[in-house]
Amino acid sequence: MKRRSLESYIVWTIFIVSAPISLLALSLAIKGGYSVFLISLCAILQASLIAAAAYNARHQLALRLRGLATVVESAMLGDYSLKARAESTHSSLSDLVISINSLSKDLSKEKISTEEKRTLLEKIVQQIQVGIITADDEGRIINMNTSAQRILNVEHASPIERLDKLPLALPKKSPSSEIISLLENDLDKRVFIQQDQYRDAGEQRRLIILTEMDYVLRQEQFKSWEDLIRVISHEINNSLAPISSLSESLHDLICSSTLEAQTRRDMLECTEVISERAKSLANFIAQYRNLSKMEAPVLCAEPIRALIESVLPLFRDIKIHVTATENYTCSIDRSQIQQVLINLIKNAVEAMQASNAADPEGIITISLQQQDNFLVISISDCGGGIKNPRNLFIPFYSTKKGGSGIGLALCRQIAEFHGGSLHLNNREHNLGSVASLRLPLSKH
Repeated sequence: MKRRSLESYIVWTIFIVSAPISLLALSLAIKGGYSVFLISLCAILQASLIAAAAYNARHQLALRLRGLATVVESAMLGDYSLKARAESTHSSLSDLVISINSLSKDLSKEKISTEEKRTLLEKIVQQIQVGIITADDEGRIINMNTSAQRILNVEHASPIERLDKLPLALPKKSPSSEIISLLENDLDKRVFIQQDQYRDAGEQRRLIILTEMDYVLRQEQFKSWEDLIRVISHEINNSLAPISSLSESLHDLICSSTLEAQTRRDMLECTEVISERAKSLANFIAQYRNLSKMEAPVLCAEPIRALIESVLPLFRDIKIHVTATENYTCSIDRSQIQQVLINLIKNAVEAMQASNAADPEGIITISLQQQDNFLVISISDCGGGIKNPRNLFIPFYSTKKGGSGIGLALCRQIAEFHGGSLHLNNREHNLGSVASLRLPLSKH
């Protein structure tokens, strides 16, 4: 049943209460002979009924406006679920009801859109490789993303609450930018600091952006290595093909020649050396081409404990102890991270075997630890430690006999392609070193 409009309700109420009295007064006036008092009494009664109808109409109006006020107050508190009930399409009050409902619907959509954008922005801020810190005008830290904690080496369990407690000297002027050095693991880490101001709800805020210059420079350096390797491998392979072919042809000619036995043996030995070195050089170049042909990882949620256990059979004769209270899941390319784990465990084994100071009962320990949205896989050995940490990840550099220097450089590139990192440090108060592989945890 359609609800009557407020205007029609008032009109019909006044008509119903005034019509009988008006007809009675008119009849008395036509017939005549009645006192003025009686006619006046009819007029007073009519006025009283009209006043009562007006009061009732006012009550109905107040009731409906109170309902609209409830809807508006609910919207002001962020609850847009309440809707006002329209009384009629021909009522002026219904236009107000429709406008309020439409405004509430639009605000609800805007709120949902804003929440979705805020969630997306928070995810971007937490995953981005740039450190971001926000603070109020008095230096109290409002937010610090995981990259800022990593760059400043701040533990999540014991956060810093004020800017003046950070392990760096911020520029006093804002906006400003400068490059500073931070000491980390006995090495200088260059950080580019940008500082600016913004307003939030009318309050002055400070925005600090930290960029690891070493990371940026490393990417540029790697790009240079890729270009160099691509050119060198092309030129060397073009030369190796005829060298290998000619050495084989020369080998066949010497075998069928009438040379003296000693001369033949010497010349065959020379051709074998040429052929062997050509193959060795070809393998060397093929290894380095992996750097320039690294494919983007195909990410999938993988249980890390099971992944570690899948590579342990390759090291059956080595004591490896895995400590993990929880089987964390990371978004990784299984084959690429498997290769990283194999390389890091192999390096730990070789370090223990090569060191005279190694513990004869040495055990390689693999531990898992969650840090915010990342998982840190630590591989510790009890070898001789790291002698030259500055050159660890430089291609063509190796401390091992016959080493190419490709292993760690490739491992770090894989880790960074996954949005993580790889660090190697000497163990404190113990022999050996620890490799820390940092990978992003899966979103459940």
